[in-house]
Amino acid sequence: MPTFHLLWSRIVVMVSSIVLISLPDSSVAAGVSRRLNEQGLSVTNLDLDATLEGEPVTVNEAGAIWQGCALHEAPAIWLEMPVFPWPQALPPPFPIPDTENFRRWHTYQRESRALASSALALAADHVPIMNHPASSHLAVAPTVALDLLGSAGLPIQPWSLGSPPETGELILDATGRDRWHPAEALPDTAPRLGFAAVDGPVYEMLVIGDKIAGTFLWNDGPAWVAPQSTPTVINAPADLELLGKRAAEILNLEMIQVACAYGEGGPLLLGADAAPRLGVWNELLAGGLGAVLAQRLAILASTSEGKTV
Repeated sequence: MPTFHLLWSRIVVMVSSIVLISLPDSSVAAGVSRRLNEQGLSVTNLDLDATLEGEPVTVNEAGAIWQGCALHEAPAIWLEMPVFPWPQALPPPFPIPDTENFRRWHTYQRESRALASSALALAADHVPIMNHPASSHLAVAPTVALDLLGSAGLPIQPWSLGSPPETGELILDATGRDRWHPAEALPDTAPRLGFAAVDGPVYEMLVIGDKIAGTFLWNDGPAWVAPQSTPTVINAPADLELLGKRAAEILNLEMIQVACAYGEGGPLLLGADAAPRLGVWNELLAGGLGAVLAQRLAILASTSEGKTV
């Protein structure tokens, strides 16, 4: 079960270190850490899966301690992927033959996710987090982001949820990406999100703070939704760049992956992903993502308040 450590003598307070909470062996985190060190900023690297792996994480009225680091004392925190407190459990990575231990595995996962979510939520009351943990709701429910952006007046490609697919419709998993749900393949039983057919290429931009970190181009809609397709890296057209930045501003996100296509009247949004595939972006941008993320984290750390949801 997740460990609730209450021995405050074990706490290491690191008020001057920017905290990176990342996936195991993350090349993105390594690049960010290196770039921050080059700027003379100290970094504390923490494990995103700490609660699931039985590492010490403490939450109480005094603060949030993650693997000995006082999150609420950090100048800024980078969270590589959202953590959503799903009640459902993933299948165990090893055989569990009896019902009782299988039930314990489910409980362990639920409590691990809840503990991680609680620690991050508490830290967010004191520290700018990139992205704010509340954005996990936008990550796992991408239609909420579409509704919010449409209500704010941004042009949205027509979409439907759960209905039988139309001819040429672009089909995605209606459950978005977080640490526990990859949303890369679409099982037959998965809820579906369908966009009306796109006539022409699809563009996807990674917005970091107020900058476009990179832009991907797919030749058509089917290539965009195909799990294994590889895009071309381009410079974003000016009108799409404005649309991507505006989406990030409306949703109040420090990191967002925005998909667009051109319709008869101009650009249309096809998605605003609060859990960008940073590993994929970093690879296709030849490792250049670390510099952009480090620059934004340095800005957040130097200000008294960061952007929050």
